[in-house]
Amino acid sequence: MATQRPACVPRMGLINSLATYRPDDWHKWMEANVSAWLVRLLGMRRTAWLLAARLFPEPWQLAMRKHAAAVVGAVPASSYLGMGLALARWAVIDRLDQLTSHLLLIAAEHDFTPLEEKRALAQRLGADIVVVRGSRHGTPFDSVEVTNASLLALLTDQPLPPQAKWIRDTPTRVQSLTLAGSIAEEHAVGA
Repeated sequence: MATQRPACVPRMGLINSLATYRPDDWHKWMEANVSAWLVRLLGMRRTAWLLAARLFPEPWQLAMRKHAAAVVGAVPASSYLGMGLALARWAVIDRLDQLTSHLLLIAAEHDFTPLEEKRALAQRLGADIVVVRGSRHGTPFDSVEVTNASLLALLTDQPLPPQAKWIRDTPTRVQSLTLAGSIAEEHAVGA
């Protein structure tokens, strides 16, 4: 949308995003193919548990892990597989020069796709980049404080939080959060 109507998007925050998810290196090839194989082999609910454990491996992240497993597990396998195929074909590289937005990339230190590619994208776009230490792909969930502070800075033209604060939330902070149901969960139970 931002490349097709750049004037409509004055600011844009991207979290663990790339300009292409085409499997052009082994990390992206593995991400594109292994989860699809697991869905076909184990089914959606079991695969969701494996993916959730990978997203939130720490013992104190149990609530997030259960929530992620429930949400992803409620997605029909055909939809999940179709989304994966579409994502593996998607690219916006040839349209990046059309972006006029003030851009911020938030990237997890341990994301499932290459951090170097995110750094290169930020440099190419002239974007600010916040690399969240300790985070995985679920950065908006395991790093709520730095994610919200960084996005608020983007939206209000304020300075980004200091690098010392670019770190995953602590167990105490995460345990105090309550995770409400989601639209996917409502659909899964027929609400």
